[in-house]
Amino acid sequence: MLDTTTSLERPSPQWIFAPEVRAQETRLFDRSPLYLGPAWHRPEGFLRVPPWAHDLYLACVPDKTPTQQHSPTQAQVRSNVCLHWQADILQASGDGFLSFNPSILCKSHNAVYSAESGKLLNPHLFKQSCTHVLPPVPTVEWQGFLFKDATWEGLSSHFSLRQELARVEAETGSLFRAEGYRLMKTIEMEQAGNWALFVLNYLDLMHVDPAHSETLAQLCDCSYVQSYPGLNFSSELQVPGRWTAVQQVDWKKSWGEGSSEGWNDPDHPRRGKAAFHQWGKIYREAKGNPPLGSVWATIFPHLMLEWYPGVIVMSQVFPHPSDPTRCKVYHDFYGEQDLLEHPDFLAVQQVAFHATGDEDESMVGSMSRNLMRFARRGLNTPTGFVHPQLEDCSPFYYARLIEVLSELGVTL
Repeated sequence: MLDTTTSLERPSPQWIFAPEVRAQETRLFDRSPLYLGPAWHRPEGFLRVPPWAHDLYLACVPDKTPTQQHSPTQAQVRSNVCLHWQADILQASGDGFLSFNPSILCKSHNAVYSAESGKLLNPHLFKQSCTHVLPPVPTVEWQGFLFKDATWEGLSSHFSLRQELARVEAETGSLFRAEGYRLMKTIEMEQAGNWALFVLNYLDLMHVDPAHSETLAQLCDCSYVQSYPGLNFSSELQVPGRWTAVQQVDWKKSWGEGSSEGWNDPDHPRRGKAAFHQWGKIYREAKGNPPLGSVWATIFPHLMLEWYPGVIVMSQVFPHPSDPTRCKVYHDFYGEQDLLEHPDFLAVQQVAFHATGDEDESMVGSMSRNLMRFARRGLNTPTGFVHPQLEDCSPFYYARLIEVLSELGVTL
């Protein structure tokens, strides 16, 4: 067993790529929380089948009397699995959103349900007299976003999503509040990189300047870092209770002052850098200076809440079904409504985001392939060393991953 209490080294690749670990990934993610979407959207309402969770749906009824004093109706979340033959009831593509309809139809046998209550509306079609209802899904509403709840039952540490989200709010204030934001884009991607290494790269602030010198580092100044749990955690890795890391960095005062020429030219050699400066120009002309460059909140094992000036991104990563050196990633992008009035804001933010993501994919993809090779050769020693300040959240993540895998029966 790796002694995480005395080492700031990265554990053996066996912890990620061993067959015993990969065999438990389904159980791990079946018990994990999920981000689902906006908690409400008035006045038109909506239905949503999240692209990453086809077995459930969100139903938010239209708000016919929206006022400043009237709270919008929160979305209900229910099983999307028909009670008759267990087929999907609603089917959606793209971002998963559908226009609200008070009743939903399972096309396999024409079972009709109330979208809001989940009650079967035509039991007579099946010669039934009893009441059948689609089961509700336990959820947590947080700052205007909706999450599927989960608990790590049977583990030595008790996981509470509500408590972890409260930690994020306590350490970031109102930055993640959805009020004034609008969902502008949903992206589903398959990309190179193991899912756990994807998260570890996300927690690594040391790579921002060298790996993203022409992209993210145009915005983020990592000379100022505030991280939780950070260094205080590194000497207490086995202490239960915390499943969330929060990292805040300053903004570069030159953001938005460089050339933005070529940001919308796919062949421009410095398109990413130009896009970051165009983003900065738009933001600072409309809003002034931002309070921070970025805030990243990581909730074990795979939820990533991202704040950038004018943008909130709700991200999730999942294991690839067959290739442990690849993963599936989903992003919901929310933009500040007044900034979305600018004709270039959405496009320029997406160029900046994807330019940074391409750099991450190259690095994490090669890291995953190399560690996979090490694992096949039987390497069972720590790989690499950890910077005590800029990589101080990775020991936290390893400790939680090792704890959960151990409780799921993995012995390495």
